[in-house]
Amino acid sequence: MNCAPQPRADANPKPRREGAGVQPAPAPPPAVVTVPPALLDLAAAGLYMGGLSAWTVRDYIAAGLLRPVPLPSPSGKPLRRIVLAREDLDALVARWRRCP
Repeated sequence: MNCAPQPRADANPKPRREGAGVQPAPAPPPAVVTVPPALLDLAAAGLYMGGLSAWTVRDYIAAGLLRPVPLPSPSGKPLRRIVLAREDLDALVARWRRCP
């Protein structure tokens, strides 16, 4: 017994028009450009440095290993928020790598 589907005898396929059913290719999604932040808060700085806690980063600031960037407020007084420059974090890691 042959179980393969057989074409119907009355099936008369319509000739396809040229280009019928052809969809234009979708436009590619816009390119996403990610810019690394120049300033990092304590938690982000800890993650950037390999998963350190924010308290460890605070200890580095207290020890003078890192210097926070003072952010001015509209009134001119520095904000209380502590942020660090990514270059300073890179410089600290580079300094550690040079030490045996």
